[in-house]
Amino acid sequence: GDKTAAKLIEQFGSIEEMLDRTDEIKSERQRGLITDHVDQLRQSKLLATIVRDVPDITLDMDAADFDAHYEPTRVGDLFRELEFRTLVPRLPEKEGATAPTAAAEPAAEQKFSVIRDEKALDRVVKAIRKQKSFVLDIETTTREPMTADIVGFSLGLGGGEAYYVPVGHAPRLGDEKQLPTDAVLAKLAPLLGGADVAVTGHNVKFDYVVLANHGIELAGVEFDTMIASFLVGEGGGSGRSEEGNLALDWLYSRRFGGELPDRGALLGHERRKANRITIDQAEIAATADLACACADAIGRLREALAPEIAEKGMAQLFDEIEMPLVSVLARMELAGVAVDTGSLHEMGESLSQEIHRLEDEIYKSVGHEFNVGSPAQLSDVLFDEIGLPKTRRLKSGAHATDKNSLEAMRGVHPIIDLIFSYRELTKLKSTYLDPLPFLVNPKTKRIHTEFNQTGAATGRLSSSNPNLQNIPVRGEIGAQVRRAFIARDTGKKPQLLSADYSQVELRIMAHITQDPALTGAFERDEDIHAATAAQVFGVPLDEVTTEMRRRAKVFNFGVLYGLSEYGLSLRERIPREEAAAFIETYFEKYPGIQQYVSDTVTKVRLNGYAETLFGRRRYIPEISAGNRNVREAAERAAVNMPVQGTAADIIKIAMNRLDTEIRDRKLKSLMTLQIHDELIFECPGDELEEVRALCLDIMPKSIEMAVPLKIDTKSGVNWGEMEYGDPVDVGAFT
Repeated sequence: GDKTAAKLIEQFGSIEEMLDRTDEIKSERQRGLITDHVDQLRQSKLLATIVRDVPDITLDMDAADFDAHYEPTRVGDLFRELEFRTLVPRLPEKEGATAPTAAAEPAAEQKFSVIRDEKALDRVVKAIRKQKSFVLDIETTTREPMTADIVGFSLGLGGGEAYYVPVGHAPRLGDEKQLPTDAVLAKLAPLLGGADVAVTGHNVKFDYVVLANHGIELAGVEFDTMIASFLVGEGGGSGRSEEGNLALDWLYSRRFGGELPDRGALLGHERRKANRITIDQAEIAATADLACACADAIGRLREALAPEIAEKGMAQLFDEIEMPLVSVLARMELAGVAVDTGSLHEMGESLSQEIHRLEDEIYKSVGHEFNVGSPAQLSDVLFDEIGLPKTRRLKSGAHATDKNSLEAMRGVHPIIDLIFSYRELTKLKSTYLDPLPFLVNPKTKRIHTEFNQTGAATGRLSSSNPNLQNIPVRGEIGAQVRRAFIARDTGKKPQLLSADYSQVELRIMAHITQDPALTGAFERDEDIHAATAAQVFGVPLDEVTTEMRRRAKVFNFGVLYGLSEYGLSLRERIPREEAAAFIETYFEKYPGIQQYVSDTVTKVRLNGYAETLFGRRRYIPEISAGNRNVREAAERAAVNMPVQGTAADIIKIAMNRLDTEIRDRKLKSLMTLQIHDELIFECPGDELEEVRALCLDIMPKSIEMAVPLKIDTKSGVNWGEMEYGDPVDVGAFT
């Protein structure tokens, strides 16, 4: 911290002197922190030191005259191109005007009010109904939507007008008056549940789930400023991590140069943890200032983002794919998944025994016990005691023991395979078997993950709290974990149904590249990996061996992620020359793919972004980086984005259409999970074939392509024991 750092500098005079005399630092903790971060400390000082020996610079003051040379249109265009968004509102509008030094003023005078009686609330509801749109922002006791209680509603009407309706604040002397939650919900229900009133929010899915748990289904969701910001390139997940995140206060500051009231200060985040409060314990007036400012900020963001979405050609993507998906994902989160907690406990016990067995084998291989989970101790054992080839040295002084560093040593010493097995099992146990039983909602008896629309730059959905997309597919342990996810709560003889796009990314690649060999194989419904092997190895299709097919599969998928000759040689444990020859032959046989790779990199370097067939953009400024490793990583991302991003868009379209169809038919079946190219449903036994038929009918029609989209379906009583079903007469159900 600042105070301790200042004391240390005062004691030693300089950082360099302190590093030479670390043994004189009395606090063991401080001494350890400093010695463990020497490189970081030196670098931080270098970054903070003002350079004072810059060569003389000659500045032409006439050329720098603002009034004489300022061209607002050119400057504005340049600032937008350079992403100087917070500066654009501060530019003077007329030539010759004086450049302002302060942030832009709010667009309108702020009119914030607290609603404490029903008559005042009726007036606001009437105003909202008249204009048929409003901003909704709900304050809650927690950010976990399935367990959150409502503390207050913030309602924005635009033009700086916003209202806060407190319902769940802890009573304070002289400040007790607030309406009951049920009374407010009854007044707001026609607005929230009616599709004729458009709702704007920031992370509206959260509000949807909270309201659903209070008996209201949010119907008129029209605009989410978090998703809109993500689409235009904001946020770490959008591919421009230096642009910050998607928090409302950050986005508002970047767009308009102003600041919202500090939520952290209101809740005492600068204080010790024991003295912090939750929003329901905060004063109503202070909370109202924050909540109304947030509602007003959301409205202003919408005004700025809506035309930008249209200008970038993403209106259809936003209006027809992303916004309908908000409600679909909310319903999936509410549905949750059923798990057999008893089997999870049994697996946990069994896995503990297997982990102890692996530890014993590892100890025997080196002759003593040590902490296998400690990178430093493992580094000492592998490289100093056993004498394995040393990997790169870390700042701590130890050698790297991560997966990529150790992968090349498989087969060199038996301890390496044991370490990989140990890590796999301990991760499974700590990530799934141990925590999952405690994540079961006590009311629903199900696990409710959260799906994130803004988590991946390609547009893929991610899952968190817990992540149910990363449960291993292969191996007996992964199968055991999946068997704990069961069909239970959707009527008689319930079943889980899986509907999976088969090789969707390769089919998209065939469509985009129009490579005749690749498209031909899909049109003939050939085994694409065997067909690739036949092409690359120059043998008839019926003479392709298992090993040939496996290697072709590695590169078929590898080309989507920019697999290099080094990466292929490492993965396949073959000489780099052999890997290079394989890649050269692959591109000779599939010239359309090679042309696509080259053209895409060139296009992204020119435009600064890659895009999907539906217009989703991923900004990749690193593609012009001077650092070769950074630049090549950006090129791989550029090649991957149009394919993986289009796949993400395709399944989102299918999810929207399937959700609509299931609801229109008033089926009891639930869409519960999305795992990238796969959808999981929980169906009553008598609806299983109908939902299967809907998947087979709707999912391939998300997009018209040069090659057909193929859907594989399977079902079972649990996720780990599914079987492919008999052919379905789709026409009988559709």
